[in-house]
Amino acid sequence: SSGINAEYGDSSAEQVELREITARARILICTHITAQSAVLIETLHACGAKIRVCSCNIHSTQNEVAAALAETGTSMYGWKNMTEKDFWWCIDQCVAGEFDKNENDKTDSSDPSTNWANMILDDGGDLTHHLYRTTPIGSTLLRELWRRTLQVFTVSIRCLGKASYLPL
Repeated sequence: SSGINAEYGDSSAEQVELREITARARILICTHITAQSAVLIETLHACGAKIRVCSCNIHSTQNEVAAALAETGTSMYGWKNMTEKDFWWCIDQCVAGEFDKNENDKTDSSDPSTNWANMILDDGGDLTHHLYRTTPIGSTLLRELWRRTLQVFTVSIRCLGKASYLPL
């Protein structure tokens, strides 16, 4: 077994749904950059999600973790004790950048919306505030991002209720 309790098997509908959603995910993440958050980031990446990360706190970033994430190819913006100006620059860079394409990506590269985030994970609200303030469609965009994000977490919670851990 790949981690699912034997009574549920490895191919529950929730597991399949979560893998499909995650494989299409383009996630902007603004969180504390710690070893714990790196596990989440690396797990999402291993499940096929495209990730762009910035720090949500000027003092909590663990530089060695940020460097390790960057070395694995994660777009990572933030460092310990950055200035407030640098903090907002990092959020702007996270938002403004493009998501990497991979060989399995079936999205239409001529459609600019396929290279923009379709989910958001924001610890503290600074990324959400930045998007609302700087994006012409502000609240409409944020509603859609949050709807898709909640869909993933709802499926994840159903999976966690049936699994000792989520398989990769």
